[in-house]
Amino acid sequence: MAKVQMQRIYIYALNKDRKPVLERLQRFGAVEVSDFTPEDDIFGKTDVSKAISGFERNIETSVEAVQIIERYVRPKKSLLASLAGKKDVSLEEYEAFKGRYNHTVETANRVVSYAKKIAELKAEILRLEAQAEMLMPWTSLDIPLNFSGTRHTRAFIGCLPREWSLEALYAELAEFMPLNIDIISSSKEQTCIFVLCHKTKADAVYEALRRMDFSHPGLSSGKSPAEQLNAIRQELNEKRRAVSEAEKAITDLARFRDDLLLLQDYERIRADKYDVIGRLAQSRNVFILSGYIPSRDISRLEAELTKNYLVAVEYEEP
Repeated sequence: MAKVQMQRIYIYALNKDRKPVLERLQRFGAVEVSDFTPEDDIFGKTDVSKAISGFERNIETSVEAVQIIERYVRPKKSLLASLAGKKDVSLEEYEAFKGRYNHTVETANRVVSYAKKIAELKAEILRLEAQAEMLMPWTSLDIPLNFSGTRHTRAFIGCLPREWSLEALYAELAEFMPLNIDIISSSKEQTCIFVLCHKTKADAVYEALRRMDFSHPGLSSGKSPAEQLNAIRQELNEKRRAVSEAEKAITDLARFRDDLLLLQDYERIRADKYDVIGRLAQSRNVFILSGYIPSRDISRLEAELTKNYLVAVEYEEP
């Protein structure tokens, strides 16, 4: 394979022409730009790190937005189309995209924001569903789960492991009579109980219950369990409705998928261009670009630049 003869090139141009000159070099595609620092204090370099970070952030957001959209709306693409690879975008399409740039960036952020909202809502739904499940055994209790008793009584509301009969419970706590025991619900796994005793016997009753592995409910509220459950179900309906609305918003934005893909290319081009700007030596009115170019392309590039701009081109052996 023949080696390509390269030459070092220097391009001197006015700052007012910097943008179109760099765009032409980018489209020309044959110049490898290198860092250039003249040995004087007239020329300096521009810090472009903040701008490049912004472009990269937009690319990441757009990539994420497309992935989110494709989870909800599968792109209509034939097998042959997928094998054809990426479609080339014309200069005219890129120029037209400039008018849609801000809207597309906003669209990417909206899609990502909706997806975040959906994730948060689904986490809330799981939490509320767990609370609803915990309340189910208590729905026949007509007082709040945090009820602790009256002036002269002490109440204990909680669960015991395994299934207990009322007779067995009274037998276990017989020495503390008089007291009241109600079984709110029971299953093979647990028995939910309400115990009411005189305050003078509260500590002893509680110690006896603890020896039976008594545990308090994981929920506490000033409402009865049935009222709590109803409120949770209403909140669940609202959050499920909010999830549906956010998912619909994402599917509605799916029509901008192609622009989101174009945004990624557009920002990569801008990032490359700003990387070059960061390598330029610039004074108040002039910039200098240094790089390498195949010898066969020098004349064509020089003719193209000098025809359109006030530019000087020098080259030498590397």
